[in-house]
Amino acid sequence: RKDKKSCQEAKEKMIELLKNGERVVMFPEGSWNLDSVNLIHDFKWGIIDTIIVAAIITILFECLDGPIAQLFGLTATGDNKDTIIDLCKTSIRIASIGYVFMGISLAIQGILQAYRKSLTPLIISLLRLIVLLVPFALIFVYNDNALKTVWFSFPIAEFLTAIISILILIIHYKKNVIVNNQ
Repeated sequence: RKDKKSCQEAKEKMIELLKNGERVVMFPEGSWNLDSVNLIHDFKWGIIDTIIVAAIITILFECLDGPIAQLFGLTATGDNKDTIIDLCKTSIRIASIGYVFMGISLAIQGILQAYRKSLTPLIISLLRLIVLLVPFALIFVYNDNALKTVWFSFPIAEFLTAIISILILIIHYKKNVIVNNQ
């Protein structure tokens, strides 16, 4: 409704939700004709923003792999110190490639949680951290160069989870958002 009282009540309800730790995907103050086109526009920019931040973090980790690896070498002594530092550099360079894909999955988890979906984001987390990661790690562990190749399981799992998350969001959007706005 367009009347001032309804607008104020809606705004107060959103503020109360935020105070209680709830998430709000968007609050269209003054937008009375919210449709699925505008909503997907907001989703798109939220995901793009997350990708940009994750890409910046990836670049930082790629550029600062040496200093970060040195932190892990602080507790190492003797001959294995250089090996540990090299291994840390390798793992940072390879695993950080998956951060952009992780950003996509996390943004979609936030969108789904804002729609009060709790099980779906949990499934996405399980895919990222166990279901896809562990089998790829086990495959790479049996490789001759396991110390270096096992780290590829992280970006592979993140990439596959991002694709699955996008598909889940599309299904949710078609099933819940478009149907409710018609």
